[in-house]
Amino acid sequence: MRYLKPWAAVTVLMYISTFIGKLFLLQDADIGLSAPFSRSIEIAFVNLGIYFGISGSVLWLGKLMPMRNRIMVFALVVGYLTFWLQYALDAVNYHAGLVLPIMLWAIGIAAFFTFLYNCPGMARLFRHTPDAVEQRYVGYYFYLTVIILMLGQATNNALELTRFILPETIDADLYKIDTAFWGFADNLYATFIQYQQPLWQSIVISVYSLLAIMLTLLFIPVLREKRDVQLNVLRVLIVPFICAYLLYCFTPVGGPLYVFGNDYPANIGAVLAQTKGTIFVPPSYRNGMPSMHFTGAMLMVLVAACLTRKVYFYATAAFAAITFIATMALGEHYLIDLIVAAPLYIALGTALINPPGWHFYKRRIWWVCTLLFAAWEIMLHADTTRFFLADHLWVVRFFSAVSVIAAVYGLAAYLRAVWYLPAPSEAQYQAYSWQEKAAVAQASPQISVRWVFGLFVCSGFAGLLYEVVFAKHLGVIFGGTSLAAYTVMATYMGGMALGAWLGGLLADRVRSPLKWYALFEAAIGVYALATPALFKLIAHIYVALATDVRPDSPVLTLWRVSLGVIVLGIPTILMGTTLPIMFKFLRGYLPGRGNIIARLYTANIMGAALGALAGAYAILPSLGLTGATRLAALFSLMIALYAIDRLKSLPDTASEVVVVGDEEEAKEVGAGHIMLPSQNAWQRRRLGIAALWVVSLGGVVTLALEIVNMHMLAVIAGNSVYAFGLMLATFLCGLGLGSALYDRLRCWLTDPVIATIAQLGIFFAIIISAFQWDGLVGYFASFGPMSEYHHFGFAARELIRAAVCAIIMMPPAFFIGLGYPATMALASDWLKNRGEAAGLGIASLCNTLGNIAGVLLAGFVFLNWLGSNRLLFVLAILSLALALYMAYIGRTAWPQAFRYNNSAQRAGSIAALIAVIFALWAYPAQWNLTQLTIGANVYFTSDNYRGEVIDSRESIQGGLTTVNSFTMEHKKTGERKTILTLLTNGKFQGNNAGEIAAQRGVALTPLLHVQERGDVLVIGYGTGNSAHVLHEQGFAKMDIAELAADMVDIADIHFGEINKLVSQQDNVRMYYTDGRNLLLTQNKRYDLISMEISSIWFAGAANLYNREFYQLVKARLKENGVLQQWVQLHHMQPMDLLYILNTLHQEFRYVWLYVSGGQGVLVASNTEESARLHHLDGRIAASTEDLDAEEKALREDLLLEPADVDYLAQKLRVPQFFVSTDNNLYLEYSTPKGNALAYDAFTHNVNMLEGVRKERLRKQGGQSPDTGE
Repeated sequence: MRYLKPWAAVTVLMYISTFIGKLFLLQDADIGLSAPFSRSIEIAFVNLGIYFGISGSVLWLGKLMPMRNRIMVFALVVGYLTFWLQYALDAVNYHAGLVLPIMLWAIGIAAFFTFLYNCPGMARLFRHTPDAVEQRYVGYYFYLTVIILMLGQATNNALELTRFILPETIDADLYKIDTAFWGFADNLYATFIQYQQPLWQSIVISVYSLLAIMLTLLFIPVLREKRDVQLNVLRVLIVPFICAYLLYCFTPVGGPLYVFGNDYPANIGAVLAQTKGTIFVPPSYRNGMPSMHFTGAMLMVLVAACLTRKVYFYATAAFAAITFIATMALGEHYLIDLIVAAPLYIALGTALINPPGWHFYKRRIWWVCTLLFAAWEIMLHADTTRFFLADHLWVVRFFSAVSVIAAVYGLAAYLRAVWYLPAPSEAQYQAYSWQEKAAVAQASPQISVRWVFGLFVCSGFAGLLYEVVFAKHLGVIFGGTSLAAYTVMATYMGGMALGAWLGGLLADRVRSPLKWYALFEAAIGVYALATPALFKLIAHIYVALATDVRPDSPVLTLWRVSLGVIVLGIPTILMGTTLPIMFKFLRGYLPGRGNIIARLYTANIMGAALGALAGAYAILPSLGLTGATRLAALFSLMIALYAIDRLKSLPDTASEVVVVGDEEEAKEVGAGHIMLPSQNAWQRRRLGIAALWVVSLGGVVTLALEIVNMHMLAVIAGNSVYAFGLMLATFLCGLGLGSALYDRLRCWLTDPVIATIAQLGIFFAIIISAFQWDGLVGYFASFGPMSEYHHFGFAARELIRAAVCAIIMMPPAFFIGLGYPATMALASDWLKNRGEAAGLGIASLCNTLGNIAGVLLAGFVFLNWLGSNRLLFVLAILSLALALYMAYIGRTAWPQAFRYNNSAQRAGSIAALIAVIFALWAYPAQWNLTQLTIGANVYFTSDNYRGEVIDSRESIQGGLTTVNSFTMEHKKTGERKTILTLLTNGKFQGNNAGEIAAQRGVALTPLLHVQERGDVLVIGYGTGNSAHVLHEQGFAKMDIAELAADMVDIADIHFGEINKLVSQQDNVRMYYTDGRNLLLTQNKRYDLISMEISSIWFAGAANLYNREFYQLVKARLKENGVLQQWVQLHHMQPMDLLYILNTLHQEFRYVWLYVSGGQGVLVASNTEESARLHHLDGRIAASTEDLDAEEKALREDLLLEPADVDYLAQKLRVPQFFVSTDNNLYLEYSTPKGNALAYDAFTHNVNMLEGVRKERLRKQGGQSPDTGE
């Protein structure tokens, strides 16, 4: 059977992916495949029938079973008798789904033992030599059994997932839409329930429950007529299940019986009277829209119509008719579900089957049905259009009539085309089975070069690890600002660009490219091992150059670039050389520039995507930066050794093993690829220049789009290190999938056409994504009610977050990846006179320079100037312009793409023009900032509404900063009060209400330990209230470090009454940088360093809780200086809190922990003076009785004192192991998990620490030295 093995692999991947989803989301490790012989004899028979009987029956009746028919008939009789015996013993618990499996159990046993007897390994035990028929049976039975089992379990797992990952459904609106059909589904359900006819009910229930089995058993007549290849039956069986899951997620519908329960249909009017929009539905399958039961039944009809014996067609038609009734009679579906499914079965079914003579893409009715189905899905998905349909039922009736008529007409056209379709002869059947293998063998080299792509997967994996590790090292040195981060990125990519150019020049001049590839990979690995020492050296040089230079000084950017080039130049140049060098090597073994580029690019990108995921979730958390560097270096060195080993086994020249055609042009495009119409030198030159422009400007779009989408996803999906890892991984996966599709499309389309389609796809992907942001925020919020039924742990939330990132990142990345090989092939083809690899190197140089420009322009200019909404629109326009430019330059290729059908070409152009105009017109003028900033992604709830957004600022550095206004009315007095809340990326920063007192308490607490009032550093501005409170305490000079000027600007405008515009006071200096870099580059010493950042789990925030930071703080404090640091106690794992306390204690002798206003406040110092009791004005207090009321209240918030922290460190036994550093990154990768805790972490942590204090007092039997306890 054609594609049997690949389709088996597809079903296995489907099962594995759904099992992983079930494991992470539902914490359910059940593999779904119970032992065939269970304790219950009834279940044992069912399992045997499902596991082995169905595939055995298909092959027996399909004439592929080597066993005698009389034995199989006897097995069938045994199964039949077994069923009736079981039924006689327990008739109540039997339903239609159990009938066939029990009847087939004996056939399954016979088929399985036949399989074992003829297996190569087992056959030798029996001294049996299988013939060709028996060998074919072994392969068919194994793969078909795998397909049936894996597909069934994957379907069950996927449906189980829909119960929880889709909390809200559109059932309320869908029922209103369904009233356009005058209650047809309601009446059918009511009639079926009211007038109980046992025989009719049994038929209806049996037909509905047996669809999956009947789809599989349809293989029997197909195999008997040897049409399995002709009708693509495996594709028909498997692909609809994949499509179904995607459609269920796009338009989630539970079905009337499961959503409305006993209220359906009689009392449903009152239920829906006030309901509009999506509604929360307790866990149940969301598999209503469209009806895949009806679609599956109609797929059987379409397949049976092609068979010679039409009895199968009439039988499947009757089955489909009963299925149509059963879907509504059983309360599973609305009528609209089936109407939407009508054009679907024509669009999907006829395209999958695509029998000879049909050619679906040439059929207008196929396009009509496809567009109708797409229109239905879009209208039902979008709230606006769905509400419109519910309010205008005549539109529903009109579109339904058109859909049904189109489906009927499409079915009639299909039947006319296939009714007399002849079955393939034996010779044709054999040709079907072997022609593709022969073509592949002819186009492939005699020596396999697949290992090259394996090397590039490993190279991409290691390269991504290098990039992340290098960025983290330099982020600590140069600062955590976006300016510093994007400067490092541009430097990294600049080295790659230079390396691509040099690699192209080198590859054309060396005799053994593979040897040089191995040399460069080894050099990368060796250099990587030296980078930890190099980074320490760079840090010392940077500090020497940047000492006492203002953090915003332009000269620092120069130093960062220069030092970045010094440390990153060599490895990045070496990395950049690998693509052109390996391209040159493969040119001797594989035809087609684009084919080679696509394969290398796909392998490298997929390896990088794997590196992004493994790095974020496994390697960096477990190995740290040094361990990750060594692992990546090990990969590089192993790649080099393997390449050298392969080099020894290769012949001297590639020409000895190359199998290519006689024509040079065939070699240029690759086997089976469409060649461009003949062109003269001027046309080739113009096309090559156009490709270079698209490669360069497309590089600008690629990185700018990645930056803007990551900027927005930080608001929508979160900004932890895990979230950024998911964003990067999904973007890279999209690139890889698009590039992987390129080779298949080249069999149909030429490079200019593919490049145009890719740019147009980027345009539409950007426009469509603009409508997704609000819905994705609402999706996170919808999980609030679901928490009553299931707790989503960290793994489940990350999987959901990954899906959200994929929705935004993958579509545009897919088209970027699709267009990259096409434009690179066109550009390198024009530049081939400079050398095979040199042309690719120049094209890669242009692309990477475009990437650098995209980083710099988007990161430093346009995002701050235009905002994300307008910048995305500009990028869409730029992609559209590139599409039009390439379409015009490559216009000679378009007639060939439409098979010289002028009417089809005009229709396609008009449709594209209409779609573009509509997309430009519909693009949203602005985001719904109120919806975007509810912060639902943090705790998966919507219980944090803070009012409408009244002002906002957006920048690459500060993210999305908003001020929300919410007016509350006192229940008794009726007094109205407006509460203003400051948010950054939806995360709370402060307000003008209850948070004022809490912030005052946090700011004043360290003053109980500070005597001097000289210099103070405040890290983090927020609303400015904390800085104002400290400023009021009489400090002579105040420095404030804040990452973004947006925060200070908007806080002074809206919270000036509470912060008294402290940032503008004469003795206050503002530094727009991260606090750690300020301390690193400034020699100034302080009496108090006060920190109040938003959350530790933010990416990069944990750097302010690492040991190296505390060492830096210690060096910048005066003799009696004190550090005050906010620490969260809510959503914090106890071990994380212990790490923070112990890490701080490693550098400071005296550590206190206060709990003020529900917030943790750490106070640390190394002088005994700070342990004495002070008034808020710095005077020494004789005792606690000497304190005033406010000071006593602050003192009463003390949770741990130095003796308690000392005791806690002793309990850790080896306290130096419980330390978070810049290398191990423990806190950065552990604290985000606290947001998914199922218990009240604040109470738990406070109780734990109180227990430590009480235990210490009990064991020591002493009193507190400070308080006299």
